[in-house]
Amino acid sequence: MSTPAHRTLPSIPCLLGAAVLAAACSGPASATRADEERTTVGLIRQELDRGEVDQAIRHGEALAKEHPDDPAVEHVLIAALSYSQDPAQRARRAELLQRAATRPAEGGRELYARASARREAGDLPGAETDLDALLQKDGPTAQAYALRATVRAQRDNLQGALTDFDKAVDLAPKQASFRMHRALLRVKMGDKTGGEADLKDVAARYPQVPWPHIHLATLYLEAGRNPEALEAVRQALALRPEDPALLLLERQLL
Repeated sequence: MSTPAHRTLPSIPCLLGAAVLAAACSGPASATRADEERTTVGLIRQELDRGEVDQAIRHGEALAKEHPDDPAVEHVLIAALSYSQDPAQRARRAELLQRAATRPAEGGRELYARASARREAGDLPGAETDLDALLQKDGPTAQAYALRATVRAQRDNLQGALTDFDKAVDLAPKQASFRMHRALLRVKMGDKTGGEADLKDVAARYPQVPWPHIHLATLYLEAGRNPEALEAVRQALALRPEDPALLLLERQLL
């Protein structure tokens, strides 16, 4: 199954918060169970980071059978299914979204999961309301700020989104996705220097992840910096050697 080579800010991929939801928000699970689920959800997220979508979906469905009411599991499965064009899997995602977006939410885990589902379903005001409540109820968490930043960006509140991404990066400086999506937002707002710096930082911290190289290639192409774009494409190809879009772009840049 192919995955998109370049995704813009409003389509924040599953990198954003899915794997660390259990660690960030409170919930009814015991410490042992929460640790097990966080580890498994984290592995699924890593599969998605590497573009292993089919495998991530299989593992997500298996985990959902074991924990059918766990919002963290549901969240990462929805994210994995978002890459699929298979009608049955798209119907499955729609079913999960509908259930997650309408589920009663009291604790932090439930509020986060419902906010994410509402965003995916297009209920941006509802998602932001849930995240405001989560931040007020449980205090500041990087994941909540990052998701609210995504929602604010989709609502064209770019400055509010940048403020929230700054807070997310400050709270979780080692979380690559927050810095990467702040970079894309900075570029969108015209701060290409700041965006490039963030993307380079992510690429250096996480050399196994192709996305910062892909976004850097796009940035360089738009600026007419073709030699640097070619180098970024080749770095991405080292991680995704059979990606047809990257192979085509490399041929065009030669």
